[in-house]
Amino acid sequence: MHRAIFPFLVTILLVGSQSLHAAPSPETQRAMERITAHITGPVDFQIEPPRPNKGPVISVATFGAGPDATPEQNLAAFRAAAKQCQELKASRLLVPKGRYLVKSEGKQQIELKGLTDFTFDGQGAELIFQDTDQRAMGSYLNIVGCTRVKVTNLVLDWDWASHPLASVGRVVATKGGPGTVDFELLDCDIPEGITCMGGREWDPKQNIRTAKGFATGMSITKTERLGPRRVRLTWTKPKLMATARKGQHSLLVFKPNYQVSAVSFDNNTHLSIDAVYVYGVYYTAFSGNQNQYYQVVNSKVMPRPGTGRKMASHSAFEIHASKGYFRLENNEVYLNHDDGLHFSDAFLGGGLIREDDHTLIADKLQHYATKHLIAKGDTLVLHRRDFSPMEWSSPIVSFEWEMMYYKKSPNNRCRITFRDPLPKEFPADAMLFNPRFGVGQYVIRNNTFRNGLTHGLYVCQPNGLIEGNTMQRTAYPGLMLHQLIRWKRWFMGTNPGNVIIRNNAIEGCNTALREPANLFIGGGVDDHSGYVPTPYLVTQNVLVEGNTISDSPWASLGMWSAKNVVVRNNTFRDSNLTPASYRYRGKGRMFVTNAENVVIAG
Repeated sequence: MHRAIFPFLVTILLVGSQSLHAAPSPETQRAMERITAHITGPVDFQIEPPRPNKGPVISVATFGAGPDATPEQNLAAFRAAAKQCQELKASRLLVPKGRYLVKSEGKQQIELKGLTDFTFDGQGAELIFQDTDQRAMGSYLNIVGCTRVKVTNLVLDWDWASHPLASVGRVVATKGGPGTVDFELLDCDIPEGITCMGGREWDPKQNIRTAKGFATGMSITKTERLGPRRVRLTWTKPKLMATARKGQHSLLVFKPNYQVSAVSFDNNTHLSIDAVYVYGVYYTAFSGNQNQYYQVVNSKVMPRPGTGRKMASHSAFEIHASKGYFRLENNEVYLNHDDGLHFSDAFLGGGLIREDDHTLIADKLQHYATKHLIAKGDTLVLHRRDFSPMEWSSPIVSFEWEMMYYKKSPNNRCRITFRDPLPKEFPADAMLFNPRFGVGQYVIRNNTFRNGLTHGLYVCQPNGLIEGNTMQRTAYPGLMLHQLIRWKRWFMGTNPGNVIIRNNAIEGCNTALREPANLFIGGGVDDHSGYVPTPYLVTQNVLVEGNTISDSPWASLGMWSAKNVVVRNNTFRDSNLTPASYRYRGKGRMFVTNAENVVIAG
């Protein structure tokens, strides 16, 4: 176990609500220079725009799309136009400005597939999507296998008139029946047959999630509509609603048939998403997997202005399995229900079962999150449970998934045969990493995240610049840079080092009181009982400078399982406002433990 140490002098002095910066000593200055010499951040990279293309310019109006067309006609027109773009190798697809109601059918509504040097210009058009008739998962717009493609000037929204996605509910009765709570809805009427999937605790005065509200959980078995603005929820076990009190509030979410993201983009190169506004979607606003050289810029994820709605999306940005060179810049996010940005990759962390000298079973995996890591010819690297490498790697010769092997999630496993002999012994809880992913190379700059229901930035990748962002009143900590095993099912991150965190503002975040700190650097195991460090110093070579963190209920800055970190010229204002004595909640304005070569200076 590494010792908890501050090897150099702490030269930042905190008094009241201000930080007084003193000049670092020569010894401290030399220490900072030794560390920062190894911190470069990302390489310089550019996203190539579409090149000149002699292909035709196509308009959806040619196929019958229009503000006055039926939702079914609009869907057919958009699909026909997208298909012709692919067949004719079009240069542009245009949408005349207007508001289009679109019927959702099947998984993907509009698909741009295999296009090169192409622009989809919405020209300010608004596409409002209705629910599907049957259960489905997909997206409003799916971009797959494209090169040098730009999507721009487009508004995407959900048809709230036929199926609202969320409303604040006030508890008005807790004795309507065994295990029931009655809510008055404050934001909208609801139709017959609607299903509530759950709700987070809510404080309407602060317009954010806090401990003052009632968290419903996810074990609701019945939704009864008692009136246009009154609903009764029933739980599997009465004790699950026992904490509900009249007058408390919950932000309730209503489940549609269509488990939809707004824009999904997979296996693209040089993709630009520019000025795309998402005003309403049930799941993720922007979801990317296995892309290289790509960006989302000048875009928004927020409820439609003037409506008073309380949900823009679940997650705002979910970026996974990145092949590198990602830019997120000049975007605005407001009232998303999960992380503002979740940027991570996975590893095989559910345990290993040896079968013979060349074959093992990677156990207890979520297929959707890890399937890209296992491919014939890819090399996997063996690590201990504390993330430290074990000096063994080998290419995959063959593999076979065993789906739904267990009744409880994560319920899949994969039998993998390697070219080289396995070590004679390795721990059953060892893990496998695929070095083809986790390359990082990213810029996250000048974005604003406000009133999100979990984290602002949740980053688990190396070689990055996180600069000039503002996180305001997120329910969980504003900025996390780490690698972790979470709840024994999510295995997230790849050595998130060589990162510069500069000139960001974290203001009044962590309203729902989540460990460890409003700006956290490190790694470990985040189980239901709490987040704990790992002995291996997983996050290394990080520069934290010029940031302002204010109004933190617990620590402004926390760090563990980290090495070679410089924290300088930051301002920590009004930290540890509601100190506690349990675990990391009473550690003061900042804490560092299980770390080496950490310099904190003015």
